[in-house]
Formats: sequence, C-alpha cells, structure tokens
Amino acid sequence: MPHVLRAGRADSSILQEYMPRFAAKDYRRTGRIYNMVKDLDGALALARQTTTAMPSTALCADIHRMLTAAGLGGEDQAALMEYFKGPDKERF
Repeated sequence: MPHVLRAGRADSSILQEYMPRFAAKDYRRTGRIYNMVKDLDGALALARQTTTAMPSTALCADIHRMLTAAGLGGEDQAALMEYFKGPDKERF
C-alpha cells in the first residue's frame, strides 16, 4: 500500500514510515503517547485562543489521554493499533 500511495496526495513521511511497520506488526517505539497529549493540548490551546473549532483534534487528544490513563503513555503510536483490536484479540 505505501508504494501505491507514494506518488499521490495521500503520501507523507509518516505514512511511509508507519504503514509498513503496521503491516509487519512491528510495534517498536518511535515516540511516546504522552508527548502527543502535550502536542495536541498545545494545538487545542491555540485553537481556543483563535476561536478555531478543532473537533477531530479534540477527539484525538481524548483518545491519547485515555491511552495514557490505561498505562500506555510511554508507548508508541502503534499502541493505538494494539489497544483497539477487536475483543477476541489479545492486547500486547
């Protein structure tokens, strides 16, 4: 899939990095969820100052806070994939 999207508008460095990793179930850490909470909160603070609605960003921040509360704050974004597997799948 990443090679198909490489030439199109959907391409990004994040896609090129993570798509093959997710496909290979490679969940090595490359960042931390609690850092994303900090960054998302910063974006939301700026949005409040400029009265800009950012509902998707707010939802992402809530999901990252939930993951942090579940003890996954030190994990990589790949923890999202594992956490939200179906109920019949083993987590981590």
